[in-house]
Amino acid sequence: IVTRLAQLEMLREEVIVRRIVAIGELVDPRHEVVVRLRAALEELLAAFLAREHLRRVHLRAVWDESPGQRSRGHLDHEVEPA
Repeated sequence: IVTRLAQLEMLREEVIVRRIVAIGELVDPRHEVVVRLRAALEELLAAFLAREHLRRVHLRAVWDESPGQRSRGHLDHEVEPA
């Protein structure tokens, strides 16, 4: 994933965030590994966002267990402007 993010570095911030959210849909975002991964992704994005004059992207794990639906996780995001 880190290599993939490095390849995406030239893309705009919103494209990177969409890719991270897609990764989050593959796994249970409550899992400890995913929590640590989310923190690492926020750090990796910090340098890129500074270059793009944005402060930070906050990623939040969300796990949807709606009745009658398949359980599904994702990483929600919020961009903090400079």
